[in-house]
Amino acid sequence: MCAKYDIQDDVRKMLLSAASGIFARYGYQKTTVDDLAKSAGKGKSTFYYYYKSKEEIFRDVIEKEAQILRMKLIESISIKGDALKKMKNYVITRLSSFDSLVNFYSALRDEALEHFDFIENIRSKYDAEQVNIIKMIFLEGIKNNVIELEDIDMAAESLAVVLKGLEYHLIFDKNSERVNEQRINKIIDLIFKGLAKK
Repeated sequence: MCAKYDIQDDVRKMLLSAASGIFARYGYQKTTVDDLAKSAGKGKSTFYYYYKSKEEIFRDVIEKEAQILRMKLIESISIKGDALKKMKNYVITRLSSFDSLVNFYSALRDEALEHFDFIENIRSKYDAEQVNIIKMIFLEGIKNNVIELEDIDMAAESLAVVLKGLEYHLIFDKNSERVNEQRINKIIDLIFKGLAKK
């Protein structure tokens, strides 16, 4: 009986992995259930045994990628070092994940997908998580006298909006430079040192 469940789990994983690649290549709208089944080397009946619809497997793909990003970001701030180093690592990780998490980022930006409730839930959860991660870094920086802030909530929300703008720029502008350390250092300098002359 266990072997049967293991096989079922393997088939589901195979479908999910294949779907991730197909959605990344063609997008949600252009992908068909036939495409999804064929890409996994399965028939449509097998697909429908595991998933009720294209929307259901797309939701699983997005949730899986969201979880991967969440783990990457948590790992990025778990490094040894001060708040500046953690912020730099966080920003680099956040702004360099587009190529490996294509479906998640397309779901964040694609207005054609807004009618799916799960997309709006994922977007809201992602935004809230980013604010919380930034707050954690700020709180550590305050505790260690690296930074000084009067309103942590407002600062975290503002920085989250700035980083979201950078994400959108990188997603939409195919000609834009990818993230590099020099650009990240400039962003970190602006965040922690500001523009005013001391």
